[in-house]
Amino acid sequence: MTLFDPDRKFVDEFFAAVSPYEAAYRHVTFSYLAVKFGQQFLLVQGRIFMNTSPTAGGQQHFQAPHVRAGNYTLEELGFDVRGLID
Repeated sequence: MTLFDPDRKFVDEFFAAVSPYEAAYRHVTFSYLAVKFGQQFLLVQGRIFMNTSPTAGGQQHFQAPHVRAGNYTLEELGFDVRGLID
């Protein structure tokens, strides 16, 4: 799924605004909630946290037959922030 042009513009403007501080955001995590529809899980909500220090509590994951939720570092996922959004 790709972003619509107005959303893409908003994301580009956000990254332009925070670019002077980009080096400080060394601990980026992605939290999500996914629900099973049919045979596949669909992302219901996702959130990117651009942190300057490691998060307390470490990795947390929940999995049930029809619901999954968790928190991953982008390093674990093999993405940078832009790559995850794209």
